[in-house]
Amino acid sequence: EIPYASKKEPGVYFGLPTLNRIVQGLRPKQLAIIAARPSIGKTDFCLSVALHASKKRPAARFLTT
Repeated sequence: EIPYASKKEPGVYFGLPTLNRIVQGLRPKQLAIIAARPSIGKTDFCLSVALHASKKRPAARFLTT
């Protein structure tokens, strides 16, 4: 069991079992910031998460700069 994991209803999952278990998914009105060095695959990861989320919920928003 992960001590810092929320006991609340799980949110929309990322599509990655290990990350789902640790973070317990995305919830409404929650801001998730993905940070890493350049050329690591942040955009690809976020697009994959948005695609997976849109299959479970009617809309997913993806913003990048």
